[in-house]
Amino acid sequence: MKKSILLLAFLLLALPALAQERAIAMLTHATGEVMIRQGEEWGQVDATPLDLYGGDKVATEQGRAEIYFWRDGSTLVLDVGTNLSITETQEPTGWRVLRRIQIFLGDVWFELKRSFRTETELVTPTAVGGLRGTQGMVHVRSEEESEF
Repeated sequence: MKKSILLLAFLLLALPALAQERAIAMLTHATGEVMIRQGEEWGQVDATPLDLYGGDKVATEQGRAEIYFWRDGSTLVLDVGTNLSITETQEPTGWRVLRRIQIFLGDVWFELKRSFRTETELVTPTAVGGLRGTQGMVHVRSEEESEF
C-alpha cells in the first residue's frame, strides 16, 4: 500500500515534466548548413527527420530547412540566412495551445492550418501577427525592418 502511494505521488509529480519533453515539431528537410540549438548546445543537422522541442532554435546559415508541426499539420520553410525559435504553451485548462514562432532574421514561408485548439503567433522584431488558416511570407531584414 505504501509503495503504491509513493508510486502514484511520483507519477503525478513526473507527468508535467514528461509532457514538456514531448516534441512539438519535426525538422523534415534540411539542405546545406543548418544549425539547431536544443537546450544550451548548438549542433549541425546531419540527418532528418529531427524532433524539435519548445525553446529550440533553428538557423539556416548556408542552407534551407522545413519544419512540420505535429499538433495541426502547419508547415514552415526557412530560406538561407534565417534564424528562429519555436515554443508552445498550454493553457492551464489544457484545452488551447499558444504556439509562438519568433523570427529573428531571414525569410520564412508559412502555411498555418486552421485549428480551434492552437493559436499561432508569428513574432518579428517589429511586429506580432496572430494567424490561423493562412499562408504567406515573412521577411526580417534587421531589428528595425520586417514585413509580412
